[in-house]
Amino acid sequence: KMASRWLVDFSSAKVPSTKAFGLASSTNEEVKDATSINEMKQKRAWNVATGPAKSLPMQMFMMWMMGNSINLWTMMMIFMLFSSPITALMGMETTFNRLDPDSTQSYLKQKAAFVAFNLVFFGLGWYKCTNMGLIPSSPADWLEFVPAPQVLESSAGTVL
Repeated sequence: KMASRWLVDFSSAKVPSTKAFGLASSTNEEVKDATSINEMKQKRAWNVATGPAKSLPMQMFMMWMMGNSINLWTMMMIFMLFSSPITALMGMETTFNRLDPDSTQSYLKQKAAFVAFNLVFFGLGWYKCTNMGLIPSSPADWLEFVPAPQVLESSAGTVL
């Protein structure tokens, strides 16, 4: 009698069918699973696309803290601001193919957002270089190429 107290009969238990064990019975459940998987893929693609924007406030704060002086640390940060968006844009296809290699989806909106956020980073680097005076942006920077005006009159005085 002691052994029967620990005996469990599973023959009358109703176990819900799951897709993981290959027991899914209705096509309605499969459709729900397929749409939820597509939604998850879309959400993941948006997370990848907005990834550069998440570090934008920190980069802006770092650029502000560095000031406009030209030194080694500032040059390294500006190089990073220019090189990281370029490398990210060059590897965009592999970045999005890692999400779903067998996908027929194009992720066009996510890719456009990814490009836009990386261009914002590039613009931040351009702005920093302009403020530091590394990029000629004012008319005074181009005075070398302005021809000297021709002298029309001259006067000569005598020394007593």
